[in-house]
Amino acid sequence: MRNSKSGFTLFAPSNDSIAAYPCNLLSAACNNDDMQPVIAKMASYHIVNAPMSVELLGRYGVASTPGGELTTTVVQHDDDDDDGGVVMFENGVSVIASYEFQDEMVQNVQDVNGNLVESSSVGGGKTCIVHEVDGFVCPEGLWGVLYEYFGEAVGE
Repeated sequence: MRNSKSGFTLFAPSNDSIAAYPCNLLSAACNNDDMQPVIAKMASYHIVNAPMSVELLGRYGVASTPGGELTTTVVQHDDDDDDGGVVMFENGVSVIASYEFQDEMVQNVQDVNGNLVESSSVGGGKTCIVHEVDGFVCPEGLWGVLYEYFGEAVGE
């Protein structure tokens, strides 16, 4: 994300969606050296090295992540308030809220002793977008790897 010149997008599963998965499965996988590549692959699907608003996700129909491409569609619901619908990923996960902010560059001025004299915003920051999603956007097959590896031990 730091290498992106324009910013980034992060798909962050909501607390409720994380709680829907057996916590002992996630904990076991995160603490198992054999599963680290799988966890890293899962995480890589939640990052885009460019800022992508909900509108862009809907318009282009795809988000390119380090893990691979995620297909997106706009789904209309009866209760939508003329907001263009909800962006949904191919595995049924949808965006439930979005947050956008600017990462500002700050210039610090120091005296000869290294003491901070003043700080000022110099622009040139990056656009950062966090989409709260109602699940994990990675392919379901990665979850299958975890369930297969741990089986009954994690309360399947």
